[in-house]
Amino acid sequence: MPLTFSIYLPPDLSEAVRAEAERRGSSVARVFRDSIVSTLGIESYREIDRRRLPRAGRAN
Repeated sequence: MPLTFSIYLPPDLSEAVRAEAERRGSSVARVFRDSIVSTLGIESYREIDRRRLPRAGRAN
């Protein structure tokens, strides 16, 4: 199940994200997500899922 959360952005940061989204022609959500991914130093959100989910193993 996807992780969903809400984050409060101060007005100046919110405006910066909106401006970047408009500049890219992208959604605010995508710009914010890309920012989180680059801040964490990972390749994508899928990498977060791989780290969080236990590896499937054979039942004994």
